[in-house]
Amino acid sequence: MTTDDEFGTIQELAQLVDEAYDEQRWDDVIRHSDQLTGHLEGNALRSLLQLRGHAFEHKGEHARARQCYEAVLKLPADESTGDTWYALGNAYCESGDHDKALESYSKALDTPGFTQPGMALENMGVALFRKGGYAAAIEHFQRALDTPGCEGAGSLWCAMGDAHAELGEIAAAIECYETAAAAPGYADRGTACFNLGHTLNKAGDYDRAIESCHKALEAGYDSPGRAWQNMGISYGRKGDLHKAIDCYREALRAPGCDNAGTVWFNMGACHLEQGDYDQAIECNLKALDTPGFQHETDAWNNLGTCYHRKGNLAKTKECYAKADGDTNAKTNPSPAPGILSRIISTLRNWLR
Repeated sequence: MTTDDEFGTIQELAQLVDEAYDEQRWDDVIRHSDQLTGHLEGNALRSLLQLRGHAFEHKGEHARARQCYEAVLKLPADESTGDTWYALGNAYCESGDHDKALESYSKALDTPGFTQPGMALENMGVALFRKGGYAAAIEHFQRALDTPGCEGAGSLWCAMGDAHAELGEIAAAIECYETAAAAPGYADRGTACFNLGHTLNKAGDYDRAIESCHKALEAGYDSPGRAWQNMGISYGRKGDLHKAIDCYREALRAPGCDNAGTVWFNMGACHLEQGDYDQAIECNLKALDTPGFQHETDAWNNLGTCYHRKGNLAKTKECYAKADGDTNAKTNPSPAPGILSRIISTLRNWLR
């Protein structure tokens, strides 16, 4: 039997949990709820475990969040059971266990009185997308859109665009991104505009691609470096190399330039095409010095072409050797067999 003093302590702890939750102090939610767990039962215990699970989710501790939700589901069912299955699905999805996530979302949808069917269908689409089931993901996103009272239509159209793009259905992807960008109240319109620009670039519609990336920047897209890079690619493919170079410079200055090596490489390719070999050499060397750069062979080949056109055959040989994987090119006195024909061709062209 709980004494008056113990009851007062329980009330105080419950108040502390509520206050910590409202203020998003997740460690305090967990600490205070841990002290309460053994003193509660029924609906009070259910509510505490749900709050505790949410706190673990916010901390990224999805396995511990699942334990809380699974403990709730062992209690007698009530009107919140569907929500608990939904929360469990989210925890599994964030852990990468997409099959268990799909199973949990399905149980949420099958629970009478579940109030978030659109969200469950959307998240099932996300799980299917992450599994590579793009066609099934599109079906679930569409079902979510068709759910009465659907919220977040912009994000659903954007997600459908991503799935169509993965399937190579470029026209359908473009239509989805356009719809997402035009969706009223869509908070992430910048992403939809960028994805539209990126896809239009693939489709060869460079003017619209550039326009869409400008709209992404105007909408506050959170990776402006990527938008500037995409515009640089579009201008380059249009043959406007000066504007392409300007965009690449903006990309390097902007936040969110997560592949600076590729930007330097693309800028170098523009300078090479313009005949500005010194600038091209500088750009390719900076690309090669960038951690994570993945086009080393192409960069060394471009450097070899620059040095060849400048008449520096020793550097030409060195760069082409490195393109062929010879890391000791500076000290190796003879060319590797793989580059002999290229060196001979270089010499012949130079002697013409």
